[in-house]
Amino acid sequence: MFAHIKLLRPKQWLKNAFLLTPAFFAQIKLGPAEIFHILLGAAVFCLLSSAIYVLNDYLDREGDRLHPLKKDRPIASGAVPAWHALVMFPALLAVCACVTLYALPLSFTYCALAYFIINIAYCFYLKHKSLADVFCIAAGFMLRVSAGAALAQVPAGRWILLCTGFVSLFLAFAKRRDDIMKSTNTETRGSLKGYNRQFLDVACATSITATLICYALYTADREVMDRLGSEDLYLTVPFVTVGVFRYLQIAFVYQRSGDPTHVVSKDPFILAMLFMWLASFAYLIYL
Repeated sequence: MFAHIKLLRPKQWLKNAFLLTPAFFAQIKLGPAEIFHILLGAAVFCLLSSAIYVLNDYLDREGDRLHPLKKDRPIASGAVPAWHALVMFPALLAVCACVTLYALPLSFTYCALAYFIINIAYCFYLKHKSLADVFCIAAGFMLRVSAGAALAQVPAGRWILLCTGFVSLFLAFAKRRDDIMKSTNTETRGSLKGYNRQFLDVACATSITATLICYALYTADREVMDRLGSEDLYLTVPFVTVGVFRYLQIAFVYQRSGDPTHVVSKDPFILAMLFMWLASFAYLIYL
């Protein structure tokens, strides 16, 4: 049973917190019904992403056995029989489809369907193509934000989408850089043939610069300041800046940027910056 739970990768469910951001940044008061729908939508994305992970591990089981770390994944290691994945994948999709179609808005359904289609293409083909692989990851995060906006019935916001897209590109490029630095076998991830360290260094620097610029412009946007009722949003910029440079330090100096979820959740410095950013932003727009 533990191996089957591990196959779902529940640690990666943290990524679906992006569904909560539109409601937070829109400064809206949520009732019990709205909160229930947002949490239910986040649960759907958790199960949907788990279904994608199950399919991905099934398709990659032979290559994962040759990887120094991925060989311990449940299917590759033999802890979960491969045929179990063929049962779990449609079962998870069925649950997601039922909840989405009968309990959640149609606009959310479109986002979830787009997320599913992109990730299916990723599993079967695009993950082996350089650039296409990282842009699929970025699209997935932007669709999470769009789905959260659909649930909260607020606009996603161009700045929020831009920041989400660029920061997810940075995290994906940093992950590819980590693979290159650790000399991961290109046979297990064909997209690595299209990358080298110099390119990834520039890609990381460019995407993180774009993230900081977009966030700074967001906090200085007159429309945003009027809507949120604060002209001091720029005070949150230092927390974002320090946090992303800490991640850069982890990736470039300490060479351990493998799993972004693991890095963010395990580094006290990043967690402190994240908490202070959220607390300061909440204070400025709510108190």
